[in-house]
Amino acid sequence: MNVTKKYQKALSILKCIECGSNKLIDSEENCLLKCRNCGTHYHVIRGIPRFVPYSYFNLDEGKNSIEEKTKNYFGFEWKEFEKWGFFNDEEISKEQKVEFFGGTISARKAAFDSKCRIDKEELVEGNIVLDAGCGNGRYTYEAAIRGKATVVGVDIGYGSVESAFKNNLKNDNVIIIQASLFKLPFNKNVFDASFSNGVLMHTGDAKKAFYEIAKTIKPNGTFVAHVYHKLNPIWEFNDYILRSITTRLSVKQNMFFAALMAKLGKLINKSKYLSLFANLFFRIQPTVIHMYDWYSAPIATHHTYSELAGWFKSCNFELLDNIPHVGLFKRPWAINLKGRKIG
Repeated sequence: MNVTKKYQKALSILKCIECGSNKLIDSEENCLLKCRNCGTHYHVIRGIPRFVPYSYFNLDEGKNSIEEKTKNYFGFEWKEFEKWGFFNDEEISKEQKVEFFGGTISARKAAFDSKCRIDKEELVEGNIVLDAGCGNGRYTYEAAIRGKATVVGVDIGYGSVESAFKNNLKNDNVIIIQASLFKLPFNKNVFDASFSNGVLMHTGDAKKAFYEIAKTIKPNGTFVAHVYHKLNPIWEFNDYILRSITTRLSVKQNMFFAALMAKLGKLINKSKYLSLFANLFFRIQPTVIHMYDWYSAPIATHHTYSELAGWFKSCNFELLDNIPHVGLFKRPWAINLKGRKIG
């Protein structure tokens, strides 16, 4: 790998996930990072350092662990929907607006403001920001163009990092890395800010993933976590039944199921009130990507504000948000909190 200026910066924060040493160097083989302490090599393929097993570089549906399934299903998703979040609003016709809901540039910007919530003051030159679970890099991109901070996007999905890298080619302040949130290749206290949008609940242990990310954040640094909320009992039961079926399907079968659900969603969506009513009992939307994202995920845990707040407290973060009141039946499908590390 030809070590550019931005990868020199990456080497200053990276560590070996085998021995914990921060003595990673660009090896003479031109496509590897090497640990000078234990000798472990990490592939650098198409400009992306890979801190994962070789089998994670591509789709391989023969694997059964939660992490391997997650790599497959989300890796496929962000390869298939590579340009989601990058569609120009002007190029979407009125007839296509439902189909592309959430995939336009304006939607990306709005979602960054409401879910990622990284301020301009946190994106100043010299700062390093982590996008923990970057998917196709649309929010990595948004963070990168709003300031001059170095933005590091990490994801375990093979297609995720490939798409994120392509989508951020023009941003010299972006580094994309393939790694598990449970084995982040970063030293402690290196990031000035981090955001994890809709990712922790898909890891198999959201609390553990939260703690691992929290370790990498500097004192006085911020962390924004966005996860699924625990909904009403009827909704949770229906979701459990549906996902007990979809999580056993192949990627191809899940795409077929998502397309059917999206067609049903389009019909329901014709009535605002019918759509609101239906979503009190199960998740239904008129877009294939949202239906695939929701139902194909190998695991999707649901959480509460008090639970998430407890994670922040345990990691020595002060909350920067007030915890809102949540009703007994009508509840938000996701929750979001921001905290600042105090030590």
